[in-house]
Amino acid sequence: MALEHSRLLAASLTVALVGTSCSTPNTGAPAGDQTAGAGESPAPSPAPSPTGQPQGQGQGTQTLDQQRRAALVAKYLEVAQGLRQDGKLDAALLELSKARELSPENEQVLALINSIRQEQGAPGAGAIGYGDEMLRQRQIAEDRARAEVTEKLQNAQKAMAASNFAGAVDELKQAQLVIQVRDEVAWNDLPAQVKSLLADATQKLDSQTKEKLASEAAQQAQRLREERQAQEAHKRAHVEALLLEAQKEFSKHSFTHARELALEAQEADPSNAIAQDMVHTATKAARDKANEDYLGQKAKAYRQMLESDEEVKTPYTDVLSMDMKTWERAQHRAQQREEVEDVDPKDAAVRELLRTELVGKRTYTEENGGYLDVISNLKSTTKVEIITTPAGREAITQETLKMVIDLVNPIPVENFLNLMVQKSQGLAWTVRNGVVIIGSKAEASGAMISKVHEVKDLVFKRTTFLPPSIKDVPGSDAPKDETPRTGSEADEKTAFIDIADLMNNVKEATDPKYWEGEGGGEIRTEESGFLVVKASLAMQRQVEKVLADIRSFATPVVTIDSKFLTISRNFLQEVGVDFRGLGGTGNKGTAASLDDVTNGLQSNASRGGDNGGTGDPAGNPVSGAFYNDGGDGDVRARTENFFTSPLGNVLTPNGGFTGGWTFINDLQFSMIVRAIEKQDNAEVVNSQLLSVLDRQRGHVAVVNQTAYVRDFDVEVAQASFIADPKVDVIQDGIVLDVLPVIQQDRKYIILNLTPTVAELTRPIPTFTTSLAGSTLPVTLQLPNLTVTSFSTTARVPDGGTVLLGGLREVLTRERRAEIPLLASLPLISFLFKQEGTADENSSLMVMVTARITDVRDIEGK
Repeated sequence: MALEHSRLLAASLTVALVGTSCSTPNTGAPAGDQTAGAGESPAPSPAPSPTGQPQGQGQGTQTLDQQRRAALVAKYLEVAQGLRQDGKLDAALLELSKARELSPENEQVLALINSIRQEQGAPGAGAIGYGDEMLRQRQIAEDRARAEVTEKLQNAQKAMAASNFAGAVDELKQAQLVIQVRDEVAWNDLPAQVKSLLADATQKLDSQTKEKLASEAAQQAQRLREERQAQEAHKRAHVEALLLEAQKEFSKHSFTHARELALEAQEADPSNAIAQDMVHTATKAARDKANEDYLGQKAKAYRQMLESDEEVKTPYTDVLSMDMKTWERAQHRAQQREEVEDVDPKDAAVRELLRTELVGKRTYTEENGGYLDVISNLKSTTKVEIITTPAGREAITQETLKMVIDLVNPIPVENFLNLMVQKSQGLAWTVRNGVVIIGSKAEASGAMISKVHEVKDLVFKRTTFLPPSIKDVPGSDAPKDETPRTGSEADEKTAFIDIADLMNNVKEATDPKYWEGEGGGEIRTEESGFLVVKASLAMQRQVEKVLADIRSFATPVVTIDSKFLTISRNFLQEVGVDFRGLGGTGNKGTAASLDDVTNGLQSNASRGGDNGGTGDPAGNPVSGAFYNDGGDGDVRARTENFFTSPLGNVLTPNGGFTGGWTFINDLQFSMIVRAIEKQDNAEVVNSQLLSVLDRQRGHVAVVNQTAYVRDFDVEVAQASFIADPKVDVIQDGIVLDVLPVIQQDRKYIILNLTPTVAELTRPIPTFTTSLAGSTLPVTLQLPNLTVTSFSTTARVPDGGTVLLGGLREVLTRERRAEIPLLASLPLISFLFKQEGTADENSSLMVMVTARITDVRDIEGK
């Protein structure tokens, strides 16, 4: 308490000194600088400048300070008045004390202080002095400070009770700071309480913080464990899903995909044994499958190669085959953009009405059958709105058209309108803007459009192919033929139709008057193969239809299947016995030659089977029977039955059975038995397929070219004669020349056919001669050519076959060679004769089958 009284005493002395200094009169200040109000003492004069500063400079500074003080006092007053109005009297007194410190004599401040004191009920408020007020304010400040500290101490205790140790520490630290700052306040035991409670709160806060950190660490660890467990579970689920999908792909033999899935599972879980095993297994399976696929592809390639080889060996019989996928692509590529006419719904409804609305029974005569009257009557009796254009009225008037008709049965309005416009060449009707318009053809045709139609396929110049000529034997005296041996092309090329004729046909087939000016249509030709048509859309469609009809006759292909059939039936039989060839080198028996009979150029009495072949080298024929009794002489005999000409043309008597029997005794003979029988049945078919366009000439030729020596030129050099041969080529084989024409019904075909069959005799016969003045022989070849040719015109149905002609050759020959009298003896006549029979039959037939092949027929199938 002694300390508190000492402080109060010091404060009182300080207040007294301040009051004394403030009451000192300021006589040096000018009258204009006095800011005190009425009743205020003048402001004290400023102290002299310690640096000897002139008095004028200090006056300026004093004026600024007074202005600042006055502004602050006004501000404090304003704030105090606001606080007073809000009922905060203590706060208002505090603001007023600040203002009074700046201006102690300010009456407004003092008056406001007294008013607030009176409101607070303070006794003697009006007579309180400044010192007392200061002491009182100081006491109030100390009480407020102690109350503030006490309040913070209580808040800290409440916070600690609520375990809010951090808040308690904050409150206690603030209280401790207040105590440290206001050391002049008599705090009693509050500092000790604050300090003790702060230490306790700090300790408990540390413990609480440690527990909180431990709890948060535990929670963080638990959360991490849970997240790790969730990640592990997700990874396991992902790995299991990958392995399951890999197993499915593996079961489908998709080993590469299974390996990729297993690798992904292994990357996610490197320690997974199933994933590792799946990777190795899928890799091995994929490698094995790749090898199998490679082997399979190679085997497939080899199989395709073998099939291709076999396919080459197999002839095709289909004339025209199509790959439908390729054809569909070609059709899509060939589609042309068609002009589509937008149809007004009103016009469509009117056209439907024209088809359904009926014109009842009625009769029109010369008296009531005027066109305009009929149109008016038609409008009134039907639901159709009909308009006649001025051009239509003019045509009706000029032609004085009458509708004379007796309808027995109802007909649609559309048919009745067609009957009406058919009466005139210049009238037509159409539907436009929801009404029926009867006018000229140009008005009814609609808007004109230009379109280019390609007709190259129709006007293309086709080449005429000339067949080779194999009818004649070549030679210097043979007739000359301008056609080469292998055929040629005609100088003039012809088209299916000329482009000018095509244009005229299109005009005639549609409407000639439409193109002559009435319809306004125009057709222009281009030499490159185009028709430029300017017409309405309906007329354009008619032009396309006409061109399609023409193409239906120009595009079909006629396939000619020609068969040259050669049928031969040949028979040969020859039986004979000869006595010849006895003795000689290598033979049994005594050599007994017939000296006066030879087989040389003199008599040509023998075949030469002995001395010309294996007989005695002496050069004379050897007898076939020999008997020598050792006396007067011997008996020698020989029989040999032969002919200089062959028995048949096709079969030769070579081969068969040849046997010999030699008897050696006093009588010696050698017998040769020959027996042969041959039969030859042959059918040779030479078939060719030739496909040509309608009215297009074509040919097929299968010929052999054989070189031969036709003649010699003699060259003389140094008294020597040299033979220079002239070599020529002769052709034989088959040539078919054909020109088909498809009739309009496409059911029959007219064929101009010229088949030729030429056969060369082989080997080519020769002729040997010598050059003049030289003994060296030269050989010429004389070919023998057998030619069979037909020229005819035949009409065959589609797919029909016609037999053009047949060449039949029959050879029947019987011959007999025998020894007179001996051949007539019974039983032994067989030993003295030779008999032969030949029967040869050959037939050549040419059969031609014609078929119309159209790609549209195959497309339809």
